[in-house]
Amino acid sequence: MCPLGWRIVAASRPGFSHIAECIDCQDYHTARVLDSWLIGAVADGAGSADRAAEGSAAICEGIVHRLSTQIGDLRQCLAADDAESASRSLIENAIEEVRERLLSVCCRTNEPLGVFSSTLVGVVANASSGIFFHIGDGAACATHSTDI
Repeated sequence: MCPLGWRIVAASRPGFSHIAECIDCQDYHTARVLDSWLIGAVADGAGSADRAAEGSAAICEGIVHRLSTQIGDLRQCLAADDAESASRSLIENAIEEVRERLLSVCCRTNEPLGVFSSTLVGVVANASSGIFFHIGDGAACATHSTDI
């Protein structure tokens, strides 16, 4: 059991079209608990992109790693009256850092950035506050275990 009772459960499976076309699952997920904070990310690689699995792994690992190193700043942002605005630049900078790393791969391999296409749904939360963020389609929700 993680602190505060966080339970992290995740699974990925290729969809019907991936199975029919013999394409591996391109989804990725990762999460980390620091003190009482949950930092997590889920990504769905675009089936039409050649390196979507790598893209979804890169965005999840990169975001969770970067935001984990900034947990003190995120705590302050989420405690502010304008939590969304305050935390936005930290999240955008983390995303941009991953994008820059993927662009450097593209320069070496002479591929467009689109080969790594993926969605992203992320979360930074503790028992009393948090924020979701996403790129592309996706959804997230929060509930308390007593509500289930």
